[in-house]
Amino acid sequence: MISPQSPDLPWLGFQIERVTDTVRAQLPQLLKGTGFVITSVDPKSPCNQAGLLPHDIIWKFGDQILVNEAQLDVLLHHRTPGDLVKISLFRSGKELQTEIIIGKRPAPTVAILGPTIDSTRKDVGHIEMPVIPPTDGQRTATLEVGDALIQIETRDDELWLSIVDKGVNVFDDVLNEQNEKNIPAAWHQPVSELRQTLQKRIKAKP
Repeated sequence: MISPQSPDLPWLGFQIERVTDTVRAQLPQLLKGTGFVITSVDPKSPCNQAGLLPHDIIWKFGDQILVNEAQLDVLLHHRTPGDLVKISLFRSGKELQTEIIIGKRPAPTVAILGPTIDSTRKDVGHIEMPVIPPTDGQRTATLEVGDALIQIETRDDELWLSIVDKGVNVFDDVLNEQNEKNIPAAWHQPVSELRQTLQKRIKAKP
């Protein structure tokens, strides 16, 4: 999937992954289920200019505590290049804050769906199967519907569903028969279609 060719998409320029239990055990002040580890920083990115480094743990974007990739993507989507955003992070066990001037996304490149802020933008209601597997082994399918972002990923052989609408978490839990009852009715159809897309991709994977 190719990123759209708009020159005005907001961009931070790093890749992230979820905080492991081992790392979290060293940071008791980090709330359970929050935060991301930066795995790489583009040398020409706003993040690099702001001094962010690989292995930094970001946990707050502005005044929003970060709980999943979809939320971070939506929060960034509602910003404009040139906006100044405060980022809260941990480095070597110490809590720090820095400010980032959001940049413009560079020329279109192939994007990987998975734990990265540079997720693919798609037309409303249109689902596409990822053509490149995420580098960390997680299998993820993502769908953008208007200002909302729906994401289903495999975690420890379970499907995990995240729905973020305008920066607000609508649902973030294991996708099973019991929890499906807690998903608002308006999201049932797109969630069902997205799950089918991910299952087809898993079956097709050699």
